[in-house]
Amino acid sequence: MGPVILISGVGLLLLSMTNRLGRAIDRARQLKEIYRAGTQADRERLKGQLEILWLRAKLIRASIVWAASSALLAALLIIFLFISTLLAVPMTVMIVMIFVGCMVAVVISLTYFIRDINLSLHALRLEMNFEA
Repeated sequence: MGPVILISGVGLLLLSMTNRLGRAIDRARQLKEIYRAGTQADRERLKGQLEILWLRAKLIRASIVWAASSALLAALLIIFLFISTLLAVPMTVMIVMIFVGCMVAVVISLTYFIRDINLSLHALRLEMNFEA
């Protein structure tokens, strides 16, 4: 039952992450249009924000890859548990290794996700300082 719940939880995380990626991409496209039509001062300010959005998109992509890997490992874990039970073949070491890999992937994914959140707050601070 645990791996199935894990897949569901990671699926919700993936939904949140893909939404964040989409918003970062949309914002980058908006800023790029403003950049093209803006003054030199606008371009200098926007260049920093576009660089941050690029870094954020890369962090979110990495987070998505690790979360998806975790879901795949959880699915693989379910398959090995089923085979182990059905065929009465001891696969304890393999099951433990897959589970640990799954958890490590979740931890790495969430680490990238937290880095993205911190970077987005940094971008907000830059924008607010400019406007102040």
